[in-house]
Amino acid sequence: GIEEVVERRLNKSSRMGFDGKHRLNPGKTAIYKQVTVEDIEEFGMIPEIVGRMPVLTSTYELTEEELVRILVEPKNAITKQFRALYALDGIELQFDQDALVAIAQEAKKRSTGARALRAIVKAVLKPHSYAAPDNSELTQIRITAEAVRLV
Repeated sequence: GIEEVVERRLNKSSRMGFDGKHRLNPGKTAIYKQVTVEDIEEFGMIPEIVGRMPVLTSTYELTEEELVRILVEPKNAITKQFRALYALDGIELQFDQDALVAIAQEAKKRSTGARALRAIVKAVLKPHSYAAPDNSELTQIRITAEAVRLV
């Protein structure tokens, strides 16, 4: 709800008609960058609590590219963890680049940031989680974008 408070403040001087300024429609990230102490108080926090916050900061929505990087780049990236887990059973786990993008797109839809990534990967791998350890003939699993979209 803080978005409405900030947007109302930003558009306070806009007027209607040919002479008026155009109404601003900033995105969520732009709105969060402009939150002030007054906005937080108008939102409903009492000044005593706001005064105890030495720094105001906000988080910004991650892009699909950033979510894909989170999936593959860190030392303990989610895809690396699952590859290691499946390697214990002698199974090579592969993720297509399109699959990584599809996972990131699904995470963006959920609006929970990087937290959604693990849940999505687990859901995609769920059909294999129980059958793979018992199947000695299975040596490789390839995750495609289509597999992600079916979840």
